[in-house]
Amino acid sequence: MATERNFATDVGDLVLIHFEEQPALFARIEAIRPHDTPGWYSCDLLALALPPQRMSWILEQSQIEGASYTMGGRAVRLVRLPDAGAPAEPVTPPPATLQPTEGKASRKPDKQTPTRGRVIPLRKGTCV
Repeated sequence: MATERNFATDVGDLVLIHFEEQPALFARIEAIRPHDTPGWYSCDLLALALPPQRMSWILEQSQIEGASYTMGGRAVRLVRLPDAGAPAEPVTPPPATLQPTEGKASRKPDKQTPTRGRVIPLRKGTCV
């Protein structure tokens, strides 16, 4: 049974997890699946720690989106990091500037163009 969900925080987003109102660790949301209990979701997180750890928490939509709740008597809150998980925009290099040449092309290398090195053969019995 497919369930439509429209969360502000979604799969692939990075979140900062606060324990007792103190930032504790970063995590990436790996999956959000409906739980057997109506209105609740299994939220799979990858804690970005060394070593990375997988966690699965059962949360309400409001808790996934940043509402405070308690876990084992400790205050917990997920804070979505805006655009932190978005791919970087590709960098477009500036167009190359070509200078038109008049007449014959110059044989002198351009100072910006690297020159080819000279190949020196290695022969047995020679020492430098």
